[in-house]
Amino acid sequence: MVPQGHPPTVISSSVRAKTSEGSRRVRRTKTIRAKRVLPPVRVFMLILLASCYSPVSQLTLSPVYGSIPSSLYHSRIVTAIFFFAWITAYIFSRYFPPNLSAWLPVLAAWIPVIQYRLFPHSYYYGPVKGPVITEGLTYFPLLYLSISSAAHILENLDLGDLFAGQSPILVNFASGSACYWLFRSLEKIATSLFRDHRPSSTSFILTRSGLQYALGALYALLSPSSWLLLTVPALLHSTLWNVHNPLSHTTALLNSTLQTHSNYQILARRDSLTGYLSVLDNTKDRFRVLRCDHSLLGGEWLLPPRGSEHTSKVREPVYAVFVMLEAVRLIEITNKDGQAPAPQPEALSISADKSAAGAKAAQGSVGHNADSGFSTKDITDENSSQKTALVIGLGIGTSATALIAHGINTTIVEIDPVVHEFAEQYFGLPPNHTAVIEDAVTFVVAAQNHGPRYSYIIHDVFTGGAEPATLFTIDFIASLRDLLTPDGVIAINYGGDLLTPSARLIVRTVRAVFPVCRIFRENETPSDAELESRKRDFTNLVIFCTKSDSPFSFRKPAEKDFLESYARQSYLWPKYEVDQELFHIEDEEEQIGVLRTGKTMQMLERWQEHGALGHWAIMRTVIPDQVWEKW
Repeated sequence: MVPQGHPPTVISSSVRAKTSEGSRRVRRTKTIRAKRVLPPVRVFMLILLASCYSPVSQLTLSPVYGSIPSSLYHSRIVTAIFFFAWITAYIFSRYFPPNLSAWLPVLAAWIPVIQYRLFPHSYYYGPVKGPVITEGLTYFPLLYLSISSAAHILENLDLGDLFAGQSPILVNFASGSACYWLFRSLEKIATSLFRDHRPSSTSFILTRSGLQYALGALYALLSPSSWLLLTVPALLHSTLWNVHNPLSHTTALLNSTLQTHSNYQILARRDSLTGYLSVLDNTKDRFRVLRCDHSLLGGEWLLPPRGSEHTSKVREPVYAVFVMLEAVRLIEITNKDGQAPAPQPEALSISADKSAAGAKAAQGSVGHNADSGFSTKDITDENSSQKTALVIGLGIGTSATALIAHGINTTIVEIDPVVHEFAEQYFGLPPNHTAVIEDAVTFVVAAQNHGPRYSYIIHDVFTGGAEPATLFTIDFIASLRDLLTPDGVIAINYGGDLLTPSARLIVRTVRAVFPVCRIFRENETPSDAELESRKRDFTNLVIFCTKSDSPFSFRKPAEKDFLESYARQSYLWPKYEVDQELFHIEDEEEQIGVLRTGKTMQMLERWQEHGALGHWAIMRTVIPDQVWEKW
């Protein structure tokens, strides 16, 4: 029963009216909150995408210019553009179109096309101007539009009484500084994810090309508009014709182009931890190389020398330095009675029936090193199975393969799993070894406590015109010394310009750890006229050191040392010894002693810039420009 004075219809209408009004208030409140929250979120996303694109842009440049040349001016220009965009947005905000950010996905879609057109001119631009010109037409405009859009949004954002009474210039400076700090923080995280800790994968989205398209898609989601129709031609080009994309049909198109114009063919390519990796065959001269960004990790002949097609126990390497590293097996330490090493013969005879010709050739190649102290004792391989070896840095596995072929128990430490995979699949690395896919610093620190000790250690981590500085610090080299047996030997490969302070710093650091070292270069020392003309002395050094404080010599190789390999007959015996006076300190800037973590590491990285530029020029003479430019 309904009480009198309270008609049901009156009660129902009143409740519905109040409920409806309350719902409208809630919706208005939510709308107001969304309008206040959405602009800051949009600003954050613009800064996030711009910061993520920074390392991705560097990744796309490294196969053409190398990682060090690509980064020479990148950071400074980014800083200048960030603040220029912020200031111009503050001064000229009223003149900016309301849909400025709508152009961001359009530009992001066209960046791969622009790079595709610019990379074939890399030889003319050079490693210094090239990266700046390329990013000046791709990433830098994208950065400017992103930061200008973010600043424009903040300029028109109603912050209520939050900054009431404050100078607009001061507020703008504070907000710009905060956004710059946010940009750099996000850029650092993105660099770590995309360049340093990106997992090796066959997924297209994780490649440097795939990351470009992913960021372009996120720009499109952030700023949808009818202007997105302009991205269609760029996306069609990228999908069908851009050979930088590691897709099956673009790889086939790339191989067709390379075979026609350069006599090269790509067997495999993959983005990985250490860079863009590819296996290349030269179909004319019949050799195969492993590429990492704008550098080569090694190579071997596909067609053995005539007469050794079915006799060589290992494949023939293209580069002599990897054979020189195997000379760790030839080192003999002076007897405890102090007997001096036997004098070096003037020539190395490869075999009895080649002694006359071999002696004449070797004498000519040894030159001024004719009395550098090699012994002539013959080899026996009876104890090889009791020997152990540690190889830091795999490459294509030339040295490791030889050690394994001699019956030495070999452990390989390689940070990049794809390098190890390619070495086994395409370069004949035997499976009977211990593979450790790990950062060398982590492995060595752990091995010091409970790991085995090694008769031989080969340290070969050069790539891209520079060495990882952490693997040449005095602490790391000392840790390697601790992993050697009392009569153990280490061979360290350093590739660089011997006229630069970095070479002197590396040699001083190694000599500070080991009591006795001898240093050999891959090729003969250039004349003074050549050095004056080139302004550089870029070569590979092999630093041989022992744990003992007694002098050592190299015994004469026997036939089984060569593994029936012509390359080892020519290059196994080190020839060109370097006078260690060359590495003495020359100026005040080098009064830093040895390489340690901190200031000296920063100085080394700065000095290595010169070596990386020289390395870039050398690589362009080894492999045709088109191979580097097409990836």
